[in-house]
This record gives sequence, C-alpha cells and structure tokens, in this order.
Amino acid sequence: FTLGDPDVQPHQAIKDAACSAIQQGKTRYSQNAGLLELRETISRYYLRKEGFNYDPVSEIMVSVGAMEGLYLAFLAMLNDGDEVIIPAPYYVNYVQMVQLCHAVPVVVDNPGAEELSFSVADIEKAITPKTKAIIINTPSNPSGKIIPQEKVKALAELAKKHDLVVIADEVYKCLIYDNTPFRSIVAIDGMRERTILINSLSKEFCMTGYRLGYVLGPQEIIAAMTKLQENVAACAPLPSQ
Repeated sequence: FTLGDPDVQPHQAIKDAACSAIQQGKTRYSQNAGLLELRETISRYYLRKEGFNYDPVSEIMVSVGAMEGLYLAFLAMLNDGDEVIIPAPYYVNYVQMVQLCHAVPVVVDNPGAEELSFSVADIEKAITPKTKAIIINTPSNPSGKIIPQEKVKALAELAKKHDLVVIADEVYKCLIYDNTPFRSIVAIDGMRERTILINSLSKEFCMTGYRLGYVLGPQEIIAAMTKLQENVAACAPLPSQ
C-alpha cells in the first residue's frame, strides 16, 4: 500500500558487478532489445523456474524497468479508440499508459467485494468489438492478492473466445508470503501466443534504481517493441544490464 521500492539493499554481488561494468567501460549503448547475454540468461531462468521456452533473440527484450515494458507493449498493439480492460484494484499507471496511446482504459470495478477482487462475468460484460486486451496483475499491486487459478483459466477462455491479448504483469510474483501457489497464465494451452509477459528486477532483486525490466512475448510483438525502443530510450542502461 505504498511506493514499491524495497528497503532492502541489492546483494553485494550486484553492486560489485555494476561498479565493475562502469570501470570496464561498459557505459555505452547496447542493442535496442538489450544485451544478448542478458536475454539468454532470462531465457534460461524462465525455462528452469517456469518451464517456459522463449527464444532470447526474437521473443525477449530488455526494457527500462517494467514500466517502459508495459508502455512499449501498449504502443506496439493499440490503435486510436481501442479498449483495454483493467480489473480493479489496479496499478495506477495502467490507465495513464493506455490513454497516452490514445486508447480507452475500461476499469472493471467491484467496490462491494470483500476480497478486493473482480468478477469474470463483469469482465465479459465489459468486452466490446473495440476491446484489444486485458491486463492481469497477479500478485496484485496494490492489494497483494493472487488471482485464483480457476479465475485465471476463466480469463484465458475469455481471451481465446474474443481473440484478445493478455498483458500479464508478474512483477510481484516474488513477494508471496503464505505459500499460495502461483502459475502464470502463459502455462495454459493456447495462451503463450496471445500473452505479453512483463517482469522486472526491481522487486525480486531490489534493483529499482537500476531500471531493468524485460518482456517475453510473441515474435511480432517483441519486434515492434524493439523498434519503438529506439525512439523512446534506445536501450536499458548498459552497466545495469
């Protein structure tokens, strides 16, 4: 319920690596998509931890924090007037990012719910011919709630039924304190090809100021985001990478 900036310092090895990178002159630009070595590391990390196999060359890009990854994802797929469904409570920047792309945020709120959750039926009612995407943020910022797996499966069916893109913001999946199981929507059959998965090093490694996020997704989306990266920030900070 406050700024998502951990009060824990990064591991000493992270600090040493960043200082060493600067001393070694690793202070210039990288490829727009990020260092291939880092993208390969992210690919191995997801294969080991989640069982997901993403090509580091064509299906992964490094962003300036997860926030830029989200924004580039919106820029890559939204046209004027497109609608994006945002279940409440939600990360406050989603609405502004969608609006910056001249699209329409459709907040699905259920203020009477005791569990700070949303109804899948309400989500379906909000879908129109202009709906392009649904944002799933689990565990949630700001509530911390994990969307139950049966509800995730129901959302996946909606996405497939209405041909929608799912943007899965999973930045907080490293902050689960009660052993509640978490499984990405990407694991559901038919969802890998329609899901843009967003993550960050900010929370998991306490590296908020290093500004490193990354995106895993379909090749055509990652290619478009990489082109946009050139015009927004060129690349993520090389010493951080």
